[in-house]
Amino acid sequence: MAMKSGIWSPISEPDLATTVIFENEPLAPTQEIRAQHILQLRTAVTAVRTAAGLSTAPFTDASLFDVKTIYFAELRTRLDEGRVLLGPQAIGYDRWPQAGVDVVWSTGIKALRGGVR
Repeated sequence: MAMKSGIWSPISEPDLATTVIFENEPLAPTQEIRAQHILQLRTAVTAVRTAAGLSTAPFTDASLFDVKTIYFAELRTRLDEGRVLLGPQAIGYDRWPQAGVDVVWSTGIKALRGGVR
């Protein structure tokens, strides 16, 4: 809120931000997705959930050896749970892998990174 000429302005839309530093920022379209990218996103999503007053959510496989589509489904769900409580809406996701498909697009990582900023 701000005051101008003795009149308060309406409350503006909340702005979500975390202070997680992401490796390979920005991701190139052909960037190989590594475990470190997922771990950094888990840290950022946990920060959003904490800011929203939610508990730390469990994630599949604490030690990552492969990149699995379940990791991204969990990140999307956990992030949206926090965002909705903080004011920003859940975000739309484009080109997400389907169960049984091993291709993970860098646009998916970019969407999640944008969702925690």
